[in-house]
Amino acid sequence: MKDFIDKAMSAVNRYNVVDFAILKTCLIAVGVLFGLNYKKFFKRHIHVVWGVAIVTYIWTFGRLLYNLKEELGLTCRE
Repeated sequence: MKDFIDKAMSAVNRYNVVDFAILKTCLIAVGVLFGLNYKKFFKRHIHVVWGVAIVTYIWTFGRLLYNLKEELGLTCRE
């Protein structure tokens, strides 16, 4: 398990500024989703918040899996 965590950390170290900005956006969107019971503004715009959360989640973990695949040497190059 420690080896996997080391490989994942190495893959995350290859993120650039845009990837971290999208990760932060994802975390903010998820935080807003958890706090929906307290703010009426976000309840009216729930579809936008869900869209942002889903897109940023897919982007972040897509980049993580891509970098992890390269780190483990599983790329298919002809």
